[in-house]
Amino acid sequence: MTKWFRQIRRVPATLYPDMPRNIWYKIDSGSLNQPTRKGEHVSFEFSPYDVPEAVAGELDEQRGTARVFFKYINDEPISRIDMNDFVAYVGKRSHRLHKMEMQADRVHQKGIVSVVSQAIDRLTKDRPSQAPPDRYRIAKEIVSGVGEKLLEKVA
Repeated sequence: MTKWFRQIRRVPATLYPDMPRNIWYKIDSGSLNQPTRKGEHVSFEFSPYDVPEAVAGELDEQRGTARVFFKYINDEPISRIDMNDFVAYVGKRSHRLHKMEMQADRVHQKGIVSVVSQAIDRLTKDRPSQAPPDRYRIAKEIVSGVGEKLLEKVA
């Protein structure tokens, strides 16, 4: 686990009440979004609203799906984007990645990190005008940092 993750064992009450048993990983956005100094000015690469606060995963064998959820500071309406082998849910205004849904058999074969990484690459390539590539890079880094632990359940 990378230095900018901490494991938390409860789901925020306002987020995805159908997933109470999943492990949420808190993201230390300060470590992920380092400030840069230019003379007297300090700037950040990303707005704090663009960096997820937490990430969780869910493996639903009955439905044959694996899901990854990203929690942000604020909520917004989301749009569903159907691709051939995955579904992405992005913010209507910000285009931030809120949720991804993939086939469980692909996740079992290749691993969650590989499947999510490939899906984000396709999303960026197939929707270049609406894809904030840097924000999607953050999502890839976060999933890569948590790794296969993302689909573990709380004991």
